[in-house]
Amino acid sequence: MRNTASGGVELISPQPRQAYGAEGDLVLERHMVWPAKKGFLTEEAFEHSNWEPVRVSRFKSLWDAEVVDLPDTETRQLHLLTGSILPIWTEIPGDNTRIYRVQPESGPALLGRAIDENQAAVLRGKFMKLDTATPAEMLRILMDTDRAVDLGSGLSLKRRRVAGHQRLELTGASKDSLPWLKSLGCFTEIHQYQLRLFLPAEPEADALQILKAICSGSGGSEPAAMAAE
Repeated sequence: MRNTASGGVELISPQPRQAYGAEGDLVLERHMVWPAKKGFLTEEAFEHSNWEPVRVSRFKSLWDAEVVDLPDTETRQLHLLTGSILPIWTEIPGDNTRIYRVQPESGPALLGRAIDENQAAVLRGKFMKLDTATPAEMLRILMDTDRAVDLGSGLSLKRRRVAGHQRLELTGASKDSLPWLKSLGCFTEIHQYQLRLFLPAEPEADALQILKAICSGSGGSEPAAMAAE
């Protein structure tokens, strides 16, 4: 098929297949193949697209022209999980179980399972030692895992579902420290007759700034906090 808007050509499956969307709902999608990659397009998007059938001879000439214009090499980032990964195989997020063999420019070849940046963050949250984590890494751990982060000085931060919403709850704060924490952007709510303290979960940039301030103890009477396991 040829896209009347871009002029590009692709091989597109004549019939859609059934698949599950991000929300677990059943969707229809078409398999698509470009000269240098492949992917899927939902049937709804396909029906509203500019793809139309094209004669085989015309398709071949356009395809060959795109191939000629392709670069000789392609550079992309790959997060490779190597080493003894079989003991944690079921802990590795994602459905891609393909094993890659990567040959660096120098050094021995690497064999492992490819994961994306978010999946790498989840694994760091599960296995890294929190006493070496930066505030940014702590926030990634909180957002991507169920682990609690110990901020030191009796403070602990954990993502919880409260009143139907995901919240970053700060526990262990003294009554005297509440004005300082609120000045940073924390807020309190009463649930089941208990006062609870939260960091804003969104936007993450605000949560990160508050977390940095808490860890450094700047601007308040709280001592500088260190993350600990």
